Amino acid sequence: MINANRPIINLDLDLLRTFVAVADCNTFAAAAVAVCRTQSAVSQQMQRLEQLVEKELFVRHGRNKLLTEQGIQLLGYARKILRFNDEACTSLIFNDLQGELTIGASSESADILLPFLLNRISSAYPRLALDIRIKHNPTIVEMMESQEVDLMLTTQRPAQFASHMLRTSPTLWYCAAEFTLQKSEPIPLVILDEPSPFREMAIRTLDAAQIPWRLAYVASTLAAVRSAVKAGLGITARPVEMMGPELRVLGRADGLPSLPDTDYQLCYNPYSTNELAHTIFRTLYEAQHPLFASVSTSQGGETTLVFEEDVE
Repeated sequence: MINANRPIINLDLDLLRTFVAVADCNTFAAAAVAVCRTQSAVSQQMQRLEQLVEKELFVRHGRNKLLTEQGIQLLGYARKILRFNDEACTSLIFNDLQGELTIGASSESADILLPFLLNRISSAYPRLALDIRIKHNPTIVEMMESQEVDLMLTTQRPAQFASHMLRTSPTLWYCAAEFTLQKSEPIPLVILDEPSPFREMAIRTLDAAQIPWRLAYVASTLAAVRSAVKAGLGITARPVEMMGPELRVLGRADGLPSLPDTDYQLCYNPYSTNELAHTIFRTLYEAQHPLFASVSTSQGGETTLVFEEDVE
């Protein structure tokens, strides 16, 4: 019988932050390093959390700590609580932050993640003026190098920039709903004109599988790619977000190899003179990667991630 008079529990944010670290690191020892505590302190915190919620959250599996069903349930809420807490603090701290931020986005990432990124930035920094540039990926990289843009959203990770991954999505082969793939003929590809990471991915994957192909249609925009595929001119390789009722997915049953996942990266030029861009990049990075302390660049220009234990 449910006790309707049971008081609402106030979850401790420090306990939740350590709980998420344990879930991500799988061991108390690794989580202790991530949250800068001793292993015994982490163990005591998790005992307190289990007593607070009156549920068993972990089960031992060898040296690892795995989540119970109740632990998995709490983890989803813990991530949301911490995210909203951190967003609220960031919004209050940087509420008066003013200036202009120029964001470059490749055409492959603009439709999918740009709205999400703009929402996160504008919510935390309402006084910022945002200037958006959407270009092909090589052009955005050049603009980033010349500091014409402050942050870059892309599906590639240029080695010369600091970056962190916003999302990973499966990449699939798409065709029109009524399209029939003729197995005795070369694969008809619908792709963007060069340079395009998905053009390279599709061709490289087919070549590695020794599957013949031909260029059925070369488009200048992503909208033209969609139209050509819907018209039944051929197939294309795109992230899962492109899926729609007028398209269907092709796979191994159709004789096509699997494609690598698509990683959406937010990039920042460590040599940028725009301190505003550095502040926003670091804030967004730490909000999504709480186990990392900082992003640094070596003298050779190579970007590295510094863990808490490295700082000590």
